[in-house]
Amino acid sequence: MNKKKRFETMLIHKGYSSQDFHDSLNPPIFHSSTFTFSTAEQGEKRFAGEEEGFIYSRLGNPTVRVLEERMAALEKGEAALAFGSGMAAVSAVLFHFVYSGSHILCSRGVYGCTFGLIGLLHKKFGVIHTFNPMQTAEEIEAAIHDQTCCIYVETPINPTMELIDIRLVTDVAKKYGIPVVVDNTFCSPYLQNPLELGADYVIHSATKYISGHGDVIAGIVVGKNKEDMQKIRMTTQKDIGGIIAPFDAWLLLRGLKTLHVRMDRHVENTRELANYLKSYPFIEDIIYPGNPNSPYYFFWTIIHLKPLSNLFG
Repeated sequence: MNKKKRFETMLIHKGYSSQDFHDSLNPPIFHSSTFTFSTAEQGEKRFAGEEEGFIYSRLGNPTVRVLEERMAALEKGEAALAFGSGMAAVSAVLFHFVYSGSHILCSRGVYGCTFGLIGLLHKKFGVIHTFNPMQTAEEIEAAIHDQTCCIYVETPINPTMELIDIRLVTDVAKKYGIPVVVDNTFCSPYLQNPLELGADYVIHSATKYISGHGDVIAGIVVGKNKEDMQKIRMTTQKDIGGIIAPFDAWLLLRGLKTLHVRMDRHVENTRELANYLKSYPFIEDIIYPGNPNSPYYFFWTIIHLKPLSNLFG
C-alpha cells in the first residue's frame, strides 16, 4: 500500500535509503569537490546535461541532494536548492527575476539584510521596489507595476510578527501572472506550507529552526516547478556560487530530525511567556499574534492548527 508519510517520518527518512550507502544509518558526508567518470564519454554526457550524475560539488553533491529532496518534500514542492546562507538563497531567487528597471513588490517588513539587498539592487541596477502592507487585494493591486517581476512576502515578519494572508496575495498575483516568493523562516514547514497556498517559491534561513542548534549558517529555496528550480541551479546558484558545504548540509539533516519537537516547544514557551507578561502593568504592549486581541489572531490560529493535520495526514 502506498501510504502518505507523516511529517515526522519525512524529517528523518525522506530522500535517503541506507541500502544505497552500505546500510549506513546516517547519510555519509561526501567531502569531494569533484567526481570521477567511468569514461570520457560519460563525463561529456554529464557536462552536457544528457546523463544524470554528479560532476562538481558546486553543481550538486550527494549529501546536499539528500537535504534538498527532504526539504522539497516537507514544503510540498517539486525541488529544492541548498545555499551557504539564507541571504545567498534570497539573492539567488531575486537575481533570477530582476532585470534593469524592473520592480519588486515587497511586504512592508522584511529581514534587515533582505532590505539591504533590495536597496542595493535599486542603487546599482535601477531595480525599483515598493513596500506594501498587503492587507487587502485593493492595496496589492494598486502597487503592481507593468514591470513588477515578483512579489516578495515575509510572514510572520521579523521582528514585528505581522502576518500576511498568503492566499490573498497569491490570488492577486495570479491575475497578473506574477510569481510569489515567501520567506517562511519564522514558521518552518512544520507550521506553514506557502506552496499549498499558491506561492511559487519558499525561502528559509536554515540557520534558524531548520538547524536548531546554532552551529551552521545556511539557506534553502523550495519551488513548485522542477524546471524553474533547475534554471536557478544552473544560473544564479552556479554562477554566483553561494553553495552549501556537505558538512553543513549534514548538520541540517541532523537538526531536521527534531524540528517538530522543537517547534511545539517554541510555540508552548511563547504562549506561556506572553501570558506571564500580561500581568505586569508597566508593559504597554506584547507583540504576539497568538493574543486574541491581535489583528493577526485569526491567521495565527490557522497556522497552529497545521501540526494537528500532520497527525492524520
